[in-house]
Amino acid sequence: MEGQMRTSTFDVAIIGAGIAGLAAAISMRRSGHDVTVYERSSFKMEVGAAINMPPQAVRIMRAWDLPTPMTSTEEHTLGQREPRSDHSQQSTFGGTILSGTQRVNFKTGQPMPGQKFDEIAEQYGAPFVSYHRADLHALLRTKAEELGAHIRLKSNVVDIDCRAGALSLSKDDASLEEIKHDLLIIADGINTSFILHAVGHDVPLNREGRMCFRTLIPTSKILANKKACSLYTSEDGAMTGFDGVSGSMNPQTGVMFIQYPCRGGELMNVAVFDKPREDRVHKEDWNSPATIEDALEPLSGFHEGFRALVRCADGMRAFTIALREPLPTYVNGRAVLIGDAAHPMLPSLAGGGSTSLEDAATLGVLFSDVSQDASLETVTSRLALYNAVRRPRDATQQVISNTMFKPQPASSLKDKIGDFYGGHLPDKVLGGWTKETCEFVCGYDVFVETEKAMRWAEERQWKDIDVLPDGLVQHFGDVKVAGLEENVRAF
Repeated sequence: MEGQMRTSTFDVAIIGAGIAGLAAAISMRRSGHDVTVYERSSFKMEVGAAINMPPQAVRIMRAWDLPTPMTSTEEHTLGQREPRSDHSQQSTFGGTILSGTQRVNFKTGQPMPGQKFDEIAEQYGAPFVSYHRADLHALLRTKAEELGAHIRLKSNVVDIDCRAGALSLSKDDASLEEIKHDLLIIADGINTSFILHAVGHDVPLNREGRMCFRTLIPTSKILANKKACSLYTSEDGAMTGFDGVSGSMNPQTGVMFIQYPCRGGELMNVAVFDKPREDRVHKEDWNSPATIEDALEPLSGFHEGFRALVRCADGMRAFTIALREPLPTYVNGRAVLIGDAAHPMLPSLAGGGSTSLEDAATLGVLFSDVSQDASLETVTSRLALYNAVRRPRDATQQVISNTMFKPQPASSLKDKIGDFYGGHLPDKVLGGWTKETCEFVCGYDVFVETEKAMRWAEERQWKDIDVLPDGLVQHFGDVKVAGLEENVRAF
């Protein structure tokens, strides 16, 4: 791709070097633009939890020439009966293909019916892949810098001017440095400082719902613990459940236990969701230290295998989950909010990471033909179309995901979703990667749908494009996905 890269001096600033910010850097560099990423820390290292990337996100990664693991069926389809050396665990940065989902009875520890992913890669063009966050961050950062993005560390952006495209950096001597860009991409996460700038009023976070204890446990330690292993041992003595997502819930207390592997199966990501405890977790701190006993307390009544599994951990972290109501807009002037800064959500649809990549890919398409002399009108029209394309899909997933602890059919959420999405909503609870969930979410092709919207806007000479006509873009549904080779585009 590097040899095909277009060149321009359209100047893009990205605030935040997390997953969304680095994805935006990759996407905008592939469109040929100058990219500077401003990161407040001395080195942005994602730590702690793992993250799932569903098929629609993995297809974007492949379109950007990022190495991802391949299923045996995919290898065979490409004429490679043995795994390729460049898809080893090291070269794919620990990406782990997930085999499916499984519910486990919280009292008995016995498995219940789940969803196998055997045909997912073929149906949706890519498998489900999990990553340790640090590994995914390293993968994205490596590619962004390889493409020529400039990452400025210890660069704390304290103010922005959306119309002027200007940002203010706090310097060591307490003075401010103002820098102007053609486009400001705000990707500084759920605790963003710039909601007021983009929206015109504050939309506060709600931290009163749930908290999460999380840890990563070497699978070797689990295998050495007989009680912990009981969660993975079937009646015939075979080991199962190590290679997929497993979930359990106590319906009386609402406590939820989720686990899945990452880093090539070397680690098991474990999360315990409980009611918030303000005396133990600071509201602003998502990485607060906790004890093993803290995480065991809400597991009262759970099968002993769950508690034994938690005791295999070397340490524990905790954070209070924050939610925000859908924003009325993501854009203002030359500025756009993406990722968790725009639409934080619970993980029931694996939407945090996947929508961040989709946001970034959309920007890459919409600004693919914009050059250095682009006027404010050109930039704002592209961002208006971005808003029209992304808000229906992002905000809908945000609302559905945030019912994770009180599941209800998607159709019952129509009143909350109707302001930004008027399409079909299934009469089913979406989550747990059921067949209905996959059909609703996974077939979306961000490149195809954004290109449709862009052609429509061009026909209208970029006038009156704030709302897409019904049926122009298919935000959700069982979309037929083309072959893998057709999903690799120039953006």
